[in-house]
Amino acid sequence: MRYAKSIAAALIAGGLTAAGAAAAENGGAVQTDGTRTDMQQQRQVRSQLTMREVIDRVERAGYSHVREIERENGGWEVRARDANGRQVELYVDGRDGNMRLDDDD
Repeated sequence: MRYAKSIAAALIAGGLTAAGAAAAENGGAVQTDGTRTDMQQQRQVRSQLTMREVIDRVERAGYSHVREIERENGGWEVRARDANGRQVELYVDGRDGNMRLDDDD
């Protein structure tokens, strides 16, 4: 009987160690119901580009005179000037930084 209790205790301890490792790997508590942990949610939020990162990307793409920037639909709407000096409106994806001219006024 003592042998069975020792095995049970070892299995429980091993399970707790594995759960702790999974929690550390996930950046927070293990969730069995499929919900995200606080750390995962923070990482997801942080995966959004900051305003400064968006401006830097727009300028590296050859646009200048960024006049206005605001959040829109998970990304950023940016008013700037193109290489020919024309005012343009861009939409920059907030996750990957892909940009396109935004003709939806």
